[in-house]
Amino acid sequence: MRDAFWLGDDERQTRELARALARERIAPLAAQVDETESYPAEQLRLLGAQGLMGLYVPEAYGGAGLGALAFCLAVEEIAWACASTAVIYLVQYAAGYPLVSHGTEAQKRRYLPRLAAGEITCALSISEPGAGSDAASMTTTAVRHGDRYVLNGTKMWVTNGSHASVLTLFATVDRGRGHKGVTAFLVEPTFPGFAFGKLERKMGIRGSPTVAIHLADCEVPVENRLGAEGEGFRVALRALDRSRPAVGAQAVGIAQAALDAAVGYAKERRQFGQPIGAFQGIQFMLADMAMAVLSRRALHARREDHADLRGHEPDPAHRDRPRARGAPPVVEPPTSPNVRKWHCACNPLLTGEHSPITTHRGSWNEAALRFDRGGFGDGARRGGRPCARAEHDHQPERESEHRCEPERRRRRQRQQQREWSVHDAADAEPEREPQRQRERIRQREHERQGQREHRHPVAVGQPAW
Repeated sequence: MRDAFWLGDDERQTRELARALARERIAPLAAQVDETESYPAEQLRLLGAQGLMGLYVPEAYGGAGLGALAFCLAVEEIAWACASTAVIYLVQYAAGYPLVSHGTEAQKRRYLPRLAAGEITCALSISEPGAGSDAASMTTTAVRHGDRYVLNGTKMWVTNGSHASVLTLFATVDRGRGHKGVTAFLVEPTFPGFAFGKLERKMGIRGSPTVAIHLADCEVPVENRLGAEGEGFRVALRALDRSRPAVGAQAVGIAQAALDAAVGYAKERRQFGQPIGAFQGIQFMLADMAMAVLSRRALHARREDHADLRGHEPDPAHRDRPRARGAPPVVEPPTSPNVRKWHCACNPLLTGEHSPITTHRGSWNEAALRFDRGGFGDGARRGGRPCARAEHDHQPERESEHRCEPERRRRRQRQQQREWSVHDAADAEPEREPQRQRERIRQREHERQGQREHRHPVAVGQPAW
């Protein structure tokens, strides 16, 4: 398979490392993990020792400080080898990212270095028996008493919950406020009142434990609250938004493994004196499978790249680092009225000194300008680039001096001509209709006259009576 051209050096190195570990160390144990429902602790320690458990953790806390794209590439390679290990691995991002984005400095230094090294794992706890997709209707309560919160309720379907050393758990401080009362907490299994419930028996991915959690007057220190009271719903949505592409990457990894197995079998199985892969019908099916896998990989890679572009990079020091091709650094859109006024869509390509455009606010490239937030006028909505004159300080006295005005005038004239031609045809249609009716009447009279002559022929030299 050709290498993906949009990957940078960091992404390629991450993918190659994850692929080597997955195929050499994780894949041989995948069947045993699933059959015996055993926890892949050794595989997770191996990923932590190689630095893959801390891809999303900033460098200041012992991680790599990479974005969602690099993490999802690692998830895909691990899922190719073992789906159970991949699920536990991707949950580390879902549960650990709220700590990166909303944690205090003390919370980060307490948990992130150990998470990055693979010494501990984490879990995300949102769902309840009566609050699955409708997370805002959760009933687990958190009541503050002095320097502690007392939590009561039941959480369900917590992936990796029985082996996590810290859980990002959500409860409401006021049920009447709906989602505005949801608050996030860092809960450890050693806290008083914390207990594990039923371990789910699943049909697949059985090496990843899914458990229920019971909170009976569970005491959580105030310093373990993530963010302010009422910000938990926002924290949860942001964590899910960042981690959901990894679920797609996991599916692509499993699909790639199925495709590789199918191709291998088509080469080994022989019928009628040749491998079945030589038959066109089998080739059609394999081609459809490959097309589906490649399209899904490109789709979720694009989604992950957009997640990085929205400015949610874990490590601010990496925002100015050279990124993958097609993934520009996130920059602030210009707010100067001059730049907005001369934003145009008729420049086919800005070359030379105008690529990228240099303004007093920094360096701009095409993708950064395309990902603006819609405040650039008609040119931005049509996907155009800003006019090269935007970089200069002088202002044309009138719009006709702008070098793109002739092209705009020609476009307006062509559009008007098309509109006029349509209107002329519509106006002429009623005028032609009476003429057509007269022609049809004349033709019918001619046909009737011919029929009468055929029925009553008149002989020459004889009276008509």
